[in-house]
Amino acid sequence: MSPEVQAMSPAQRMTAGYCPECGLNLTGINVISHSREHWPQVIPDRADTQEARVRQRMMQNYYDAQVAAAAAAAAQAAQPANPTPAA
Repeated sequence: MSPEVQAMSPAQRMTAGYCPECGLNLTGINVISHSREHWPQVIPDRADTQEARVRQRMMQNYYDAQVAAAAAAAAQAAQPANPTPAA
């Protein structure tokens, strides 16, 4: 992990597109699969696992935003560039 990324908080890393746990650049990788390298799919609801659950939730939210952006881009691409008005 670069010193710049290492100096970021987990939330800052996530906002910048890096894994909050290890600082891996998440561009072009399956975020959910990567999160499973750090945490199980279901983390026990205990006080000592709170930070892990927060970070896993950040990864899920990042993934959800990626999916939404891809869907919006696909919908935009499916629209004609210059629709002709109906006669």
